[in-house]
Amino acid sequence: MSSSSCLLKCARATPGKLYVGVGDPNADHKCWERPEDMDTPRTVYSVSSSNPGSDVAAETASALAAASMVFREVDPQYSTSLLATSKIVMEFAIKNQGNYSDSLSSSVCPFYCSYSGYKDELIISSGRF
Repeated sequence: MSSSSCLLKCARATPGKLYVGVGDPNADHKCWERPEDMDTPRTVYSVSSSNPGSDVAAETASALAAASMVFREVDPQYSTSLLATSKIVMEFAIKNQGNYSDSLSSSVCPFYCSYSGYKDELIISSGRF
């Protein structure tokens, strides 16, 4: 599965949610075995209206939009799907403002904390300068 297909699944799996991570980062960073042999919990983390994550949502929207440009000529239908999903995810980011590391705290920190906030992602991703 390509990265863009994975992002599409994360964005489309459940309306009103964006899946942003799998597994306990603390346990995963301590694990040095093959993925097939891992026995650590594979908890799934998401952002939603009750657990906002504008930063990760806006960055996901940007990645989907960029991927749509890559596939524009070779697979126009897939490109259109990527761009349409990007717009939905960006709307989600704007409506549900907040840092994902504030919502998911110990599930993402200290490895994936959002230190600079989320407003820079909203400005850049939405094209407002």
